[in-house]
Amino acid sequence: MREAQIAVDIFVSLAYYAVIKNRDGKEEDSMMTEAQIAARRANINRLIESAGATFLAVEFVKKDQTVRTMQVQLFAGRDDLAGDTASESRQQAVVTRKENNPNLRNVWDIAKKAWRSINLDSVLSVTVRGTRFEVGPLPTAA
Repeated sequence: MREAQIAVDIFVSLAYYAVIKNRDGKEEDSMMTEAQIAARRANINRLIESAGATFLAVEFVKKDQTVRTMQVQLFAGRDDLAGDTASESRQQAVVTRKENNPNLRNVWDIAKKAWRSINLDSVLSVTVRGTRFEVGPLPTAA
């Protein structure tokens, strides 16, 4: 199943917070490189996109540190947002936003009936077609 392979890819890329042992046998935290963070974001994006036009749930930590599960859909109104029918300035704004904020993903919030941004670095799990994929949070530096 495609989603299962994507989930495996995500788990492999989640070496963000590996525990290693130093010479004294003590455990130390090892932070992920920028390339690994980018790979994690890409894998979460692929998992979200694997839902296609179906609904999915994304659990994440909000800025205020509360956990939220949002029921979302990707393709509702997508053409109006950034597709071929969008104005040239709107299309450029989407490109600029992606370049400046690679950690953000736009989704359609079904409950609020509005576009929302999810910080991919704060995603805890994604549920696609009834299968929950836990990706875990990125830890904060101590």
